Amino acid sequence: MRRMVIGAALAVLAMGPAAGAEAACKVGKIAELPVVMQRGRPLAHVQVNGRDLQFLVATAQPFSQISPTDAQALNLQVHTLPPSINRGRRITSYSEIDVRTADGEQRLQVTTARDFRFGGADFPNFELSVPPAARAGDIDGALGQNILGVTDVEYDLGHGAVRLFKVDGCENTAMAYWATDGSASVIEELPQQGTFLHTMAYATVNGQQMRVLLDSGAAHSVLSQAAAARAGILPTSPGVVAAGDVPDLDRGAVHTWIAPVASFQIGDEDIRATRLRVGDFDFRGFDMRLGADFLRSHRVYVSSSQRRIYFTYNGGPVFDLSTQPTAFVAPSPNAGD
Repeated sequence: MRRMVIGAALAVLAMGPAAGAEAACKVGKIAELPVVMQRGRPLAHVQVNGRDLQFLVATAQPFSQISPTDAQALNLQVHTLPPSINRGRRITSYSEIDVRTADGEQRLQVTTARDFRFGGADFPNFELSVPPAARAGDIDGALGQNILGVTDVEYDLGHGAVRLFKVDGCENTAMAYWATDGSASVIEELPQQGTFLHTMAYATVNGQQMRVLLDSGAAHSVLSQAAAARAGILPTSPGVVAAGDVPDLDRGAVHTWIAPVASFQIGDEDIRATRLRVGDFDFRGFDMRLGADFLRSHRVYVSSSQRRIYFTYNGGPVFDLSTQPTAFVAPSPNAGD
């Protein structure tokens, strides 16, 4: 019988006396970050050098960002990323990466926050990128994979929280500690590609395998039009309805539509006779974006230590299928690659 109790500092998963003390799984909670949903996306408060800012929780963003306006207001020293030869491996620091534009000119601007805090935890000398323009709305920056991708993370948006954990000795432990009835689905994370961290897995649409990217910074899940065609879903298919335009980093806006789907399956969860949003997005290296709507309807634990994703269904609609979607700007996992 396995039992896990999460505490503010340390939690221990008891494996039973036969397993021996050396087999105990230790889970230390690094931070618990309260989040609020605004325009369909999770926002959280962070402190940068003593100033309270509102950041988007953006799992598809390679690196955390701060707006140029806030960087200037905080007198942060901004510099261009220096050259590096450390490409092709998992990274946690900007200084390890050589990011160039197509013409070879380096343009990525970065800064270091002396004091960076959120969720009751301190991250001194934390590196942030500074984009050329501020995000739309009241968002001051974003938490990206250089913090979310290097620990175990629980996305509990339905209860207004994101939790970061440090684990030890948990290689063979089921990490969905809240699912005491063993109801959690478990899927394998796909291997990292290239330099940037990401969270991807396989799902199926109408029986066709799809690579899905976890993207909490996007309000809505969306399937690319090319992937939809592989699953037999076309703009002219019966039952298709227009769903409005959504912003796109490369093209400004992309038209989306909602189509009937025979089945969507991820892990043990099989949704029959559902509908999905489809758009002519140029996704690179994946077929579908699982947005904040999916995360809000599920409780998700991403185990970077195991390279597995655990999740349970909270109830309610899995996907937000409103025909006038809330505007969002989804960070590109290939930004600057």
